[in-house]
Amino acid sequence: IRDSFLLPFFGDRTIGEMNKEHLIRSYMQAIADREFSDSVAKKNWSYLNAILETASGLGVNRGNAAKLI
Repeated sequence: IRDSFLLPFFGDRTIGEMNKEHLIRSYMQAIADREFSDSVAKKNWSYLNAILETASGLGVNRGNAAKLI
């Protein structure tokens, strides 16, 4: 998921930059536009959510924007 989905979309953005609701919505819309199955979309969201939740827990981010969608 990281190499096939996250890196091509987020590229050189930091975790702090990734933690924006509009960016996460755009990411999930890109997954939907490519017409992947629900399970692929859920795995992508889960992976992104886990990264942002871990960053939040470590104090890198304030909150987790993935939980807002």
